[in-house]
Amino acid sequence: MIKRKVNTTEQGKQGVTYSENIQIPIRTGKNNNALIVGANDAEMQKRFIEPNLLQANDSYVIAGIPEISAFKIQHEMEEYGRHIQILDLDGYMSTVQYDPLKHIDAEEDAKKIVDCIINNALDDCHLDSLELQLEKTLLTSLILYLVEIADESVCNLNTILWMLKLAYILPANARARPSQYTYYCSNGFDVNNHLDELFNGQRKIVQSIHYRTNQRHLNCEDINNNNEESKLQDLLCNSLCLRQYQLFKCSDIKTQKKVITDAIMRFSLFTDIYKYERGKMSYQKSNTNGELDIQSLRQPKSCLLITYSKASEATKVLTAILISQIYDSLMRESYESRQEVHVKFIIDGIDNACFIPELKHKLTSCQNSNMSFDILLPSITIVEAIYNDWNYISQAFNVYVCFDAIDEHTAEYFRQKIKKNMKNKYAFQKNKYPVACIQKILDKDEIMMLSDYACLVVVSKTGQYIDAKK
Repeated sequence: MIKRKVNTTEQGKQGVTYSENIQIPIRTGKNNNALIVGANDAEMQKRFIEPNLLQANDSYVIAGIPEISAFKIQHEMEEYGRHIQILDLDGYMSTVQYDPLKHIDAEEDAKKIVDCIINNALDDCHLDSLELQLEKTLLTSLILYLVEIADESVCNLNTILWMLKLAYILPANARARPSQYTYYCSNGFDVNNHLDELFNGQRKIVQSIHYRTNQRHLNCEDINNNNEESKLQDLLCNSLCLRQYQLFKCSDIKTQKKVITDAIMRFSLFTDIYKYERGKMSYQKSNTNGELDIQSLRQPKSCLLITYSKASEATKVLTAILISQIYDSLMRESYESRQEVHVKFIIDGIDNACFIPELKHKLTSCQNSNMSFDILLPSITIVEAIYNDWNYISQAFNVYVCFDAIDEHTAEYFRQKIKKNMKNKYAFQKNKYPVACIQKILDKDEIMMLSDYACLVVVSKTGQYIDAKK
């Protein structure tokens, strides 16, 4: 199972390099998910990311590396024929554009975007189960409205924030005919408002450009053409967005108001991250090469580098959305045809970067579609506070690598992994490779001292090894 690591400049070798001398074949009949703990960014780039990219075995989606490292990797890998896409979610150094709403093909895709937003944005928003479900329903309806009904030029996350604020704007004739409205209050919230008129087909979203400042603005305009209004209403009657919005409107007014207010707070994260470029909302400089091509990841020697600031709430949400969309897109493609190229996700810091919904499901089902995940963490203690079911999730990994156990709990975690592996009898081939096979259960102190000279690699149902640094 364990092979000696080959020269990293020698391409085409079938294996994933985890340490200086340990390489595991891609096709093992098991999942290829790996949990890597304790390595800093520089060490991980030198000892894990770059050696695997140079071997050109897989296609990669790497999230969380610094911007400087991304461009260093790009220049190095292009010399070996790698196709590199860089997506900087902070909006400065991207080579491709990305907008989540451009990759929605079904209602389920919109719901997954909403789940990513709810799980990652504003954890201090305390909603009960009913209010939380209503917020998901409302946000799903707005996303589907932009995808199904609205013009493509306004189809972005920033427009959703603008649409939410329409719920606080009354029609012009509201004060003249208050008897037509079932609810009115002094702060301007009404059961019948501009947002309702959008879904009733009485208004439409129009984008305009200020002739002096050349800035773009969104307007909610009346439809004066009867034929256009009738056509829009027919389109809405057969749409998924109207069904979701009607479910939201079944709740009482007080609950609707609270849900909309919390949704505005969540989407306020996206206010400043969008930049207009050539009539589109995107996250890129002016020299980008076009839209993100997800399908190219199934081609040999492809790689997507995702860079972002870990302190940014907006990029945290976008990273979770992007990973989910790439996974779903590649999963659907695998159902249609057999995929020969293995796609590996390398995600750095899910503890403070992004919360990935349905992580357990992704880890267990990716093998059937020739995909795998490598999760990089500073410690086990931190991630257990994020994922309540982490013990259950961690069972989906086949390889466990420890570069530095920074606390006793992390050391105990790896000790238990070794203990579990030692219950079975293994036939070790000694001295064949420069790797020390562990024939005993290490204590916590021994594991915590590994950072001084070696790293620990535990392969489920195969063995455990210590590989010294050069």
